[in-house]
Amino acid sequence: MRTPPFYLLISVFFLLPSILQAEEPLALFQVRQVIADDTPGAEKFPDGTGVRNAPYAVAKEVLLDASDLQSVRAGVDHSGHPQVLISLTESSRQAWARTTQESLGKQLAIIVDGQVLLAPVLQSPIPGGQIAITGNYSTEEVQAIAAKLQRFTAGE
Repeated sequence: MRTPPFYLLISVFFLLPSILQAEEPLALFQVRQVIADDTPGAEKFPDGTGVRNAPYAVAKEVLLDASDLQSVRAGVDHSGHPQVLISLTESSRQAWARTTQESLGKQLAIIVDGQVLLAPVLQSPIPGGQIAITGNYSTEEVQAIAAKLQRFTAGE
């Protein structure tokens, strides 16, 4: 049975306002500051780290997003410990340097696909746009994290 053309037109007419007012899709990669659970305006993201059983409360301000990533790779530090290495785009390096200078000792949430993938504490300023995420990670864990983040980079 064929649907009459006017029925389709009426359906589109009534659906159009809801289509036009649809919310912007959730960004797939963001870095935000972790804040106290009771902070007004805090947004909650589930823990994808396996470290805690509660969601992370994060500030609304997005410190980095996918447009800021130039490259991501797995590597090792000077002692041979595995680390995730992130290079930022030229245009985001100066703002990130300021942010890291002002946020020393604070915890950041690296949000991927709506979950907190990592929640490192900022140990030192990052003036050159070369981020090294270190911790008690195995080589396999670092490679898996890097692979998840690489899909958001412009350079890879």
